[in-house]
Amino acid sequence: MKETNNFFDIKRCYNVLRFDLIMNSKKLLYGSIAIVLYMFFIDLYTLSFGVQEFRIGDYAGLNMFMFSTLLFLLVGTSFPMLRNKRSSVVFLMIPASVFEKILVQFLLRIVAFSVLYIPLFWLVFKGAVLFYGLFEWPHELRIYSFGLFDMFFISRVPWLILLIFCIAFFAFAAFLFAGSVYFKKYAVFKSVIALIGFVGSVSLFSIILSYLFVPSLVHLYGFNVYSRSINQHFSNFGLYVFIILVLSSLFLLPYAYYCLKEKEV
Repeated sequence: MKETNNFFDIKRCYNVLRFDLIMNSKKLLYGSIAIVLYMFFIDLYTLSFGVQEFRIGDYAGLNMFMFSTLLFLLVGTSFPMLRNKRSSVVFLMIPASVFEKILVQFLLRIVAFSVLYIPLFWLVFKGAVLFYGLFEWPHELRIYSFGLFDMFFISRVPWLILLIFCIAFFAFAAFLFAGSVYFKKYAVFKSVIALIGFVGSVSLFSIILSYLFVPSLVHLYGFNVYSRSINQHFSNFGLYVFIILVLSSLFLLPYAYYCLKEKEV
């Protein structure tokens, strides 16, 4: 029981959550205002370039773009107190386990954001539609009335494509989360650069394998990969990337845990 309490204690976890909210209250306030403004202007920009009708598919696509960018930004800026030396010492000295500190970031930046995002996106879109209606536009746009949960309209997306997207989404988020622990400053920018380097290395390795094993099927000076369709949605190269994403996701989260634990030592 004592070892379990050293790993997780709900009272201690609540204290870490409360401490994080107090220490980063101004950042959370300014960040919330920036998120609302970002959503409003993206909604208005999308409506201004709409043609004839704004359907539920357009609404769901807008939601997916906005949710992805915001969630990636929030995950990539996890552990804000690690950005400078003084606050890092304070954060690392908090009497809580590494798991509890990671759990608090998960609750704040993924769970809380995902729950609050649903009504916020719907309300901001309604506000953007009202603001859009105040002006005369060169073309008339018919905007349908969308319900609170119409943003999850995915009935026409094949399940395999949806699965690949979810895993790619999770892998990118895991990469940003690990980068937020590893990098001290400009964590999001450095994580994206590192991810580009990783993807480039994987692509280069695939090209080398193609030249080694099937040289007759690739061009000598063309930077291409031998690809063969498995079904109408998937190829052998897609399967290869899929496996890399799954394995990297499983590696990055434990890496973030031990990286933060090493900082405490």
